Amino acid sequence: MKARLAFFILFMLMSVPSVQAQDYTPLGLEFMIYNDGTVKVDYRVETDPTKVRVEVPLFGYNYEDVVIRNLEGLAIGSAETAMGLKVDTLGSLGVNITYYTSDLTTKIGLIWSFNVTAPIETWVTLPEGATVFGISDIPRDIATEDRRKSILLSPGDLSISYVVGLPSLRSDAREALDATEAYIADAKESGLILVEAEQLLEQGTQLFEDGEYDEAKRTAGQAYDSALGTVESAESAAQELEEASKAVVEARTEGRTSGLADVEERLQRAYEAYDDGDYEKAKSLATSANLDAVSAEEPSTSNLPLFGAVALIALAGAAYLYMKPRGFFGAADSQEVREVLARREEPVEVDLEAIFEDHADLRMDDREAIRFIAECGGEAFAYEIRERFDIPRSSAWRMIRRLVGMEVVEEVKVGNQSLIKIRKRYLGA
Repeated sequence: MKARLAFFILFMLMSVPSVQAQDYTPLGLEFMIYNDGTVKVDYRVETDPTKVRVEVPLFGYNYEDVVIRNLEGLAIGSAETAMGLKVDTLGSLGVNITYYTSDLTTKIGLIWSFNVTAPIETWVTLPEGATVFGISDIPRDIATEDRRKSILLSPGDLSISYVVGLPSLRSDAREALDATEAYIADAKESGLILVEAEQLLEQGTQLFEDGEYDEAKRTAGQAYDSALGTVESAESAAQELEEASKAVVEARTEGRTSGLADVEERLQRAYEAYDDGDYEKAKSLATSANLDAVSAEEPSTSNLPLFGAVALIALAGAAYLYMKPRGFFGAADSQEVREVLARREEPVEVDLEAIFEDHADLRMDDREAIRFIAECGGEAFAYEIRERFDIPRSSAWRMIRRLVGMEVVEEVKVGNQSLIKIRKRYLGA
């Protein structure tokens, strides 16, 4: 009798189908996407308790770290199939399946795409700091926790396009463009020409507007490097021009005028090149003119024709008229400048303590410049500041612009010179 009963039970178990398409009902589905595109899948299904084994299709084709537990939390066995897993439910009312896959995301450039067909409404959690670019349907709900955005979507074909780290990349690109634009603007205000840098900045701005933030940042860096190189080239050319101009004046003063007309013509071409923004050419011509002016000798006067002497005088006058507006004969050559210098004999008190208290963020070199201006009676010419601290014109210009912007000093024109004056509120009675 017992043998018959055992045989009957075994026959009934063997007659139960092990796999059936309708042996489970999805209860919950969640996807958590990580920065590298890996997706953690959390799938909960209700199973037919009369079935020994249930086949559950999974999302993706390759699975890692698969864990299957029944409703009591106990791990249960499974076997892979072409569509998913055969789960040994053994009469369980439901199972929780978790695993990782990289098959649900793709990346083109900076943009990631998540695509899946979901049988029920589904929560999709994006990577930390991700920015959504496109979505297949209107979300039913949105939640944010720990900078991760979760989106609840209706059943069907789901698609989400997003970018990881976009806010940081966008702000970095914007900051790089703004810094470059400010630097170029400062350089242009000092009279420099930066064609290449401006063109690169324009390209970077267009890339930013097109959403190409990485390329925009890179192009902004190229524009800044170009501008920096131009400024350095211009400063070097300006120094050579100044040295050459002094050498020409000294040669003319000492009567070493042999061949000096050619030198002066070359120097004029150097200034024209500088004004056109060709700083390398200006430097080359100025260096050549400086060397020839230093080595110039006095002419032999024994057979010097009268018209030659007249020509030299005319050339000297022309050189004086050409160089004087540029300040090569010194600021003291102007009556207006001499009047300013004469005022220094009358002591003026400058409240340095009030300045430094109002502007605690002043740089060390700015503080030294302010002290120097105070020593000069509260006003000093820009060329004096350059000579006192031995700094290039562009560096002195930027320093003055900072102090003017802070309303510590004001800049006025005296003849062809810039006079930097401490503001009245910081002067004593």
